Amino acid sequence: DNHVYWVASNLVGKDASGANFFGSSMIVHPSGAKLVQASGCEEFVSAELDEDPIKKIVPGTSRDQIFDHIEDRNLDSYRDILAEGKSVFEPSKRIPYRRR
Repeated sequence: DNHVYWVASNLVGKDASGANFFGSSMIVHPSGAKLVQASGCEEFVSAELDEDPIKKIVPGTSRDQIFDHIEDRNLDSYRDILAEGKSVFEPSKRIPYRRR
């Protein structure tokens, strides 16, 4: 929905605590297509990323598509999460804090 590339990385083998990791790191296109996936061995993977990947997101079309994320937002759908938060805890004294 956000039309972004997705990168997931994972360890391979056991760590010091004995936890087992299966690898399979991957890079996924904004359309959901898997571009590359690592195996269960130590390995480095990479993919060439298109700087405007959603221009041709519908398979088989040669027409450019325009997604204006700013224009298409529905602010009413998330207005409640934009309200200033309140906390019972004091801000850290080590970090200068300025209330906006």
